[in-house]
Amino acid sequence: MQRSSVLAVGLSPSQVGSIPSRLVGTLGQGTHSVSFQELGPDRLDSAMIVLSPVVGVGFDAVDVAMRLHAADFRGRYIAFAPTLPNYELIRREVQGVAPDLNFDIIETGRGPHLAGR
Repeated sequence: MQRSSVLAVGLSPSQVGSIPSRLVGTLGQGTHSVSFQELGPDRLDSAMIVLSPVVGVGFDAVDVAMRLHAADFRGRYIAFAPTLPNYELIRREVQGVAPDLNFDIIETGRGPHLAGR
């Protein structure tokens, strides 16, 4: 089976509509959302990219990486956060549990700030 979709872990419907296209371009149109609990080999069959927040409700990037490693996932895993205090620490932790995983972290920024009150 050809891998073509983006699997978004732990994202709300409104996030699925905006975040994937910002991070993966036109591939974001083929995004499917699953909860962390649903993430397993059967959900990864057609996924080319797995996308998740660095820290989600009840999971983090290390938890996702462990599941991807256990499922022998060969696609790309992208974790994102507005800002990160220690990018390299997260990268080392993920590589420690899934050394062969194609992993990237993207800082999305906080967006525009409103002046005044």
